[in-house]
Amino acid sequence: MKLWTISISLWMVLNGPMAGPIHAEVGGPDEPVRYVGDYHIDWSRSDGGKQPVVGVENIQVIRANRTHPELGDGIGWTYHHSASMVYWNNKFDLSSKSNTVHEDVGSGQILLETSEDGRSWSFPRQLYPLYEKGKSYNTGYRQPWYISNDNRLLNLVGWSTNSLCVREIYKDDTFSPVYTMFKGTSEKLPYYKTSPDRGFVKACDDFLNDDLIMPFWWEVLRSTEHYDFKLNVPNQLRIDSFDLPYRNASVKNWGKGATIFHRKDGTAVILWKFGLAAMSKDGGKTWSDAVKLPTIETRMQMIHAQRTDDGRYAILFDPDRGTPGGERRYPLVAITSDDGITFDDMGVIHGEVPDQRFVGKSKETGPSYVRGIYEGQGNPPGDDMWVGYSVNKENIWVSRVPVPIRLSVDEPVDDTFDNMKAGGPVKDWNIYSPSWARIALVPDAPGSDDMVLEMRDKDPVDFAKAVRVFPETDDALTIKFNLMARQTDKGPFEIEVNSAGGAKTARVYLGSDGMVWARDDEMPVAICPYHPNDWMSIEIVMDKAADRKYVVKVNTYLGEHVSQALKYPDGPKTVERVTFRTGHDRKLGEERGRSDFDLPGTDEPDPEAVFYIDNVKIQ
Repeated sequence: MKLWTISISLWMVLNGPMAGPIHAEVGGPDEPVRYVGDYHIDWSRSDGGKQPVVGVENIQVIRANRTHPELGDGIGWTYHHSASMVYWNNKFDLSSKSNTVHEDVGSGQILLETSEDGRSWSFPRQLYPLYEKGKSYNTGYRQPWYISNDNRLLNLVGWSTNSLCVREIYKDDTFSPVYTMFKGTSEKLPYYKTSPDRGFVKACDDFLNDDLIMPFWWEVLRSTEHYDFKLNVPNQLRIDSFDLPYRNASVKNWGKGATIFHRKDGTAVILWKFGLAAMSKDGGKTWSDAVKLPTIETRMQMIHAQRTDDGRYAILFDPDRGTPGGERRYPLVAITSDDGITFDDMGVIHGEVPDQRFVGKSKETGPSYVRGIYEGQGNPPGDDMWVGYSVNKENIWVSRVPVPIRLSVDEPVDDTFDNMKAGGPVKDWNIYSPSWARIALVPDAPGSDDMVLEMRDKDPVDFAKAVRVFPETDDALTIKFNLMARQTDKGPFEIEVNSAGGAKTARVYLGSDGMVWARDDEMPVAICPYHPNDWMSIEIVMDKAADRKYVVKVNTYLGEHVSQALKYPDGPKTVERVTFRTGHDRKLGEERGRSDFDLPGTDEPDPEAVFYIDNVKIQ
């Protein structure tokens, strides 16, 4: 027992700061949740060098476009943020806030998109009239959705700084009039109780009486007498006692960006920005004093927590305490738990950070402000967890996260895709699918009568990426697949074998010169020409990881071509996934430095490149 205690204390010294009581009861008011894993983040990589959660599908919903609004949000604005999801009436509803260029400067709007499957989304619609900051709607937008006891769907938004406004979304996707939730707070909007629709009034009453929903709106209502929060949000003196690195001292009264979930023992836990937390054992009527969780390292980013359909728990956040110059909102990760108290196994949900295309105030790069579907806000078919978020505060994304959440696979890979549905999920594959670089299962590829994986790309700053995790090994293995390019002048198409930390080993790529290439350490080696609409068979034959050797075999309609013996860089001791990508891997840090100007030419698509993958076998 003494050795165990020493080990835990040593772990805390080596892996995370302790801002609270060292002997706090885990799961008690001093530490409602604890993360016991590591924070070893490689900031030169957009995925942090962490393993991906197996089978996650990243889908872009809105791609900002200033000069072609019909290809973006319909109005040509470039700031999009605060995405939030609900599942109701057999479909997803996704709303987000938008401004012309900067965060909360000038005119703004709330956008709404719907989807039946989470992949194909309707064109954005304005959910509320346009507003001008300081004169009309002010988009306080932390948790805008509410499903009432009689199954009415409400959407709410902050009104100025002291009230809320609300409208109902009907089953035919039309809207009710806009009302204010509190009497006398608007000269323009009627009070909700004046509505002739008694069901709507009852739904609003349900919302105001829900002790586990109203804490989401503490920021908007904190300075009013309209609602009595029975919530111990930390005051400034308590905030000053916490280890909140690089906190903006001008911002007072933290208790922002709430997320609430119920642990296995029935206790409700609320998490805020900066890893602050409190708990309630009476359904939100009273809360413990807020504390700073010593093992949750995050800053101004929002956190999402929920119970997953397998009865386990997940917390999603960006694991960064910030730097004096700002904060890094990447990668978006999940940690998991059996009981909602002790969390472990950090894995990546969204690990790509494309170039930010438009300048703007308060536009941190990376995936942030993640929001899932909360308790009582619907449950999509299947066991998947769905979340929404923004990337670079200019594009809106959703992710489908398979449940159970896992970081590895045990089964050998033999994927023909024929047992999967056209346009549906690609089982056990991690899919990164921007609007202009879509990935889909299709049944009608040239030269094939079966299902294949299609990867398209016309995005000048982004790419499509498909990753297949296989059982981790240090032994020899062969990765074999069929590949077809519709063209030979629109490379690159890159294939690489990665370690658990994402390090590259064997690498093969199609160039825009019509040649198949491989890497011998870092030197390019030509293997053979490839041809449009020709199904190639490619084998990557790897020796044991310690030997760093591999050979590439390519079969085209002209015959077999075998590379010389190749080597890959030193470092990886094992390998565990193969990556297919329609562009070059990204660099972060100084190499990604930006000017004060928008990136030119990114509102126009490039000529589209199309690739197909089939019959992936790893043994």
